[in-house]
This record gives sequence, structure tokens and C-alpha cells, in this order.
Amino acid sequence: MVITTKPKKPTTPPMDERERARLVEAFIEGTPNGVEAKTGKRTPMKPIPVRFDEDMRGRVETIAARRGQSAAAWIRMVVSQALEAEEIR
Repeated sequence: MVITTKPKKPTTPPMDERERARLVEAFIEGTPNGVEAKTGKRTPMKPIPVRFDEDMRGRVETIAARRGQSAAAWIRMVVSQALEAEEIR
């Protein structure tokens, strides 16, 4: 008999299925991770330095973790949504 360690519990709460579906749809439509939808090839991404105070950075990281994303991925997603909303006007 092999003794193994107890699996670690996930640190982020499970995501609501509707929220997960919305994120998947946004990912497919907007490709926020820099992968072009038609070719599947990664498009070059360039950094834009942005500074946050400690409070805002903590809030961003908390929300991103709740969604199972990195802070950078969440910021790209939110900026992408804001750009789309602005372009529709």
C-alpha cells in the first residue's frame, strides 16, 4: 500500500457556470490571450506599463484569482470589454 499526501484544496472558490460560460464566450470572441482566432497563431503582444496603488492592485488580484485568471489576463479581458463597448457607441 502506497501512502500519499492529501490533495490540496483549491484556493479560489468555484466559478458560477453562467460566469464561466460568459468568460469562455468572451475568450472565443475577443481572444484576450493574444491568439488569433482564425489561424490559431499567437500575435505579438507589447507591454504597456500601468501603475496601481496597493489597494487597487490587491482588488484586481483578488477578483482575478476568484475567476481563475492571472491579474494580467483579467486586466486584458476588462480592457477588451471596455474597448468593445466604446467602439459600439
